[in-house]
Amino acid sequence: MGYLEKVTDDFYKHVPKSTKIEIISEGYIWTEGPVWVPKEHCLLFSDVTENTNYKWTEKEGAKPFLKPSGYTGKTKKLQGSNGLFLDNNGYLILCQTGDRVIARYKGSFTKPMSNFEVIANNFEGKRFNAPNDLVVDKKGNIYFTDPNFGIEKGTKEIDYQGVYKIDIKGKVTLLTSKWKTPNGIGLSPDNSKLYIANSEPALFISYNLSQDGTLSNENIVLDMREALKKSIAKQLPDGMAVKKTELYFLQVLMVFL
Repeated sequence: MGYLEKVTDDFYKHVPKSTKIEIISEGYIWTEGPVWVPKEHCLLFSDVTENTNYKWTEKEGAKPFLKPSGYTGKTKKLQGSNGLFLDNNGYLILCQTGDRVIARYKGSFTKPMSNFEVIANNFEGKRFNAPNDLVVDKKGNIYFTDPNFGIEKGTKEIDYQGVYKIDIKGKVTLLTSKWKTPNGIGLSPDNSKLYIANSEPALFISYNLSQDGTLSNENIVLDMREALKKSIAKQLPDGMAVKKTELYFLQVLMVFL
């Protein structure tokens, strides 16, 4: 059973000390990308290895939603979708790790079918590595991380691991290639800051995000290397949640098993 461990003293201003981790479903191999769909009152999440999205409701529990979810080819492939996010129109946007694309789900939430529209699949003519996590800003621009986790040997076309922006017209821009393992990604509520979780070394980084989408003022928000040494599971920084209070703050939940 997991438990919560605070990194900063103000954690309990936002999360009650009595909060417990409740298992709502289990038996998966590699879960990622949980996203709540308000209109459907459901939770969607990925089981990457099984190439399957699941839909959870309080009434029915978890059931397969999309299969395939991230690899739509005919050959055997273990990587499905990873990160999920709802855009400003309520469409589900997926990091399809297996197909190495960012895609939009075009089907129904009540009658699911694997109907996807590719938003972006390359940068300067070279295929992405393994799109991992994403976030959408108020204007509809998409920001995503592209590490090389699980990429098939000999298929890498880009020499680095990057963080990218896709604007509303579909133009892809490289924001940074400094980090070797960019993983989780988030935005401050006012969209003035972009947060990146880098797995190795275990760091959470913030950038000022300008109106034109460029990054500046790099800052290490949290250095988790010592916390990682103390953890039993040795879980590397991954996804994150950003919550609005009087100001914005970065709230990081790490589960130590």
